[in-house]
Amino acid sequence: MFRCLFLLLLIALPCHAIERKAFPAEAPGSKGTVIVLADAGAVVDSGHWQRTLLRTLPRHGWRALSVAQYDGLSSLPEALQSEPEPHYWVVSGATAGEAVNAMATQQLPLPAGLVVLGPFRQTPAENDALPAQLAELGIAVLDMSGPGDHPLAQATTEARQQANRRTANPHYRAMDWALDWDQSADTLAQRIRGWLKQQKTSPQ
Repeated sequence: MFRCLFLLLLIALPCHAIERKAFPAEAPGSKGTVIVLADAGAVVDSGHWQRTLLRTLPRHGWRALSVAQYDGLSSLPEALQSEPEPHYWVVSGATAGEAVNAMATQQLPLPAGLVVLGPFRQTPAENDALPAQLAELGIAVLDMSGPGDHPLAQATTEARQQANRRTANPHYRAMDWALDWDQSADTLAQRIRGWLKQQKTSPQ
């Protein structure tokens, strides 16, 4: 009986494509919104480096938003519509590759800037196309590579840098990281904040 009631409750619960948790800026006048996308299958505000970044950004005048998406990225534009601009995205792994692909194929509006940590696509053919897709976005990009990246991400590290050199994107920056992201969460958050500060003070 209790099992039946539990199942009925699950059926009655609304299904949300997007889950979000906001961390308002602690300083007057937000500098904009930094959207930290959760990895595929993860819930909002999860992951050590993500949680560290989400909690330190507001101290420096940024509104931070943790977002988990459960049916792809198509619901994101509507969910982010009311968030203060400019928008900067921070996304890692396969979700980063998916986001780049969605932006490149115009399924997603371009943010002011994008931080990708070890981006990759799931198939070799899709992964081979990723460097050119990232380069052709033409927006500010911080492309971070670390020793714990998926082999598919490691396979395109050099190609991503070469593709951006060919397009002469002045707002692309590559950064190699010596430790896993979670091992250096505080320093990683500091570097990302430094990059964000540069975008706010540099002409686009």
